[in-house]
Amino acid sequence: SCFIGSGSKVFDQEGMRYLHTLIRPPFRKMWDDALFIWAMPEVGHQYVIGADTSEGGEGDFHAGVVIDKQGEHHVATLRTNAVTPNQFARMLDDLGRMYQHRAQQAYLGVERRASGYTVLAELEELGYNNLHTEVARVENRKPVYEAGVMVNGATKRPLVNELQEAIRTARLVTHDAVLIAELS
Repeated sequence: SCFIGSGSKVFDQEGMRYLHTLIRPPFRKMWDDALFIWAMPEVGHQYVIGADTSEGGEGDFHAGVVIDKQGEHHVATLRTNAVTPNQFARMLDDLGRMYQHRAQQAYLGVERRASGYTVLAELEELGYNNLHTEVARVENRKPVYEAGVMVNGATKRPLVNELQEAIRTARLVTHDAVLIAELS
């Protein structure tokens, strides 16, 4: 699992048992079974997509999860190992348009490393209008921003802590058996 480095359980086991009770099949599959949908976009709701790119290999997948900000419900998963990083970017672009709020695509954070740079470049070329950006470095005492999420030793722990709390308090709602298995 991408969350467990030492073989120990990272997430609250009672919270994980609760998530297991929520597992159900998606009501719709699209894009050659790469997109699994548990809830369609709702008018007035805002959505966030978190994306992790694949480095290749049979067991390594490009993945994106769509979260409805109203209630922190996980509403869709994009998961494939059958496309290039550029194709994955186009799928994320389509997904962001599907879950847009007014004229703004879903807020999208793509991990900024390896093939993530290719995905981010393609999304910028496509004109994706709601990419996560953050300070990448400081030059001449001015911040330089880059699209994407830098995940490293310093930034991963707070992300995992937030997910731990969302699972422990049952704030996160997901029906995705694959995601729950990866967290277990």
